[in-house]
Amino acid sequence: MKSKYSKYSSDIQSFMNGVEKHLISRYGEIDESWNLSLILLADTIQTYNECQKILSAEGYYNKQTKLKNPLLSTVKDCVATINKITSLLGCSPWSASKIKISEADDTDDFLENLTK
Repeated sequence: MKSKYSKYSSDIQSFMNGVEKHLISRYGEIDESWNLSLILLADTIQTYNECQKILSAEGYYNKQTKLKNPLLSTVKDCVATINKITSLLGCSPWSASKIKISEADDTDDFLENLTK
């Protein structure tokens, strides 16, 4: 079966596989509803990388027009999107500290032991 990240560079594939491993280790599985967020994250990282390559070649500022390269706003949007998705998935240090994984509910066992 073809990987859902096969259209991306090997760097992005490796990163996304790491994100999936992190999610599995943290939550035990990857919920099907998270797949769209994972694909959007990979797409956004790809867009960011492509913009950075173009900016490296063209520069951040056009000396003739005295305007900044319009790709800078795309890069800014990509960074915001990457930060938001990684936070939503609990992959950033800040968001990981805020997400509480609920432990198994042992209320019935506790009450049963009290009545013995």
